Amino acid sequence: MLLGLEIGSWADWLAAVGTIGAVFFAVKNRTDKAKIVLSASYTQEVQFKHDILSMEEAFDGSPKPVYSAKTNGQIYNVYTNLRIYFTNYRQSGGLVTSWGIIDSNKEEKEISSEPIFVKGFDVIEIKYITELEPGCDFDYVIDEVEKSIKKFGYCKCYFKDINNKKQYYVMKKKESSNKTD
Repeated sequence: MLLGLEIGSWADWLAAVGTIGAVFFAVKNRTDKAKIVLSASYTQEVQFKHDILSMEEAFDGSPKPVYSAKTNGQIYNVYTNLRIYFTNYRQSGGLVTSWGIIDSNKEEKEISSEPIFVKGFDVIEIKYITELEPGCDFDYVIDEVEKSIKKFGYCKCYFKDINNKKQYYVMKKKESSNKTD
């Protein structure tokens, strides 16, 4: 007898607590449930024009411009690239029921309500790529991302899974250009 209980009873209690802990651990870390994680990237490359210094003859005899190394400040093209990734870190497949962005008014803008099945250990990539000349309009998705980034410095993406749980991802804009001084 120890503290009013038999020694065997203490062992039974410890075994019961260990069993409950093991069951909890197994349920929490099971692999038959998908674990989908959202990530995204948003890049914009601005290409500036170069001045033509002279014309030379190309290998086929046609005229070929010789450009200066420095840009002249005029925009030639803007390449915008938004990539959304749904990564499943578990063996079982999962379903993304909808996804979108949080706009500049902090409201959810659903981009797609078409279900996306993400197989086990798979990555699904969704691309929005635009190549625009100066003065052209962006498409709706890129425009909403730009508005949010201008207002907050970032844009939030989200998705809903089959259980109506939401996951968010904050992305910032990465910029590059060919501009030289």
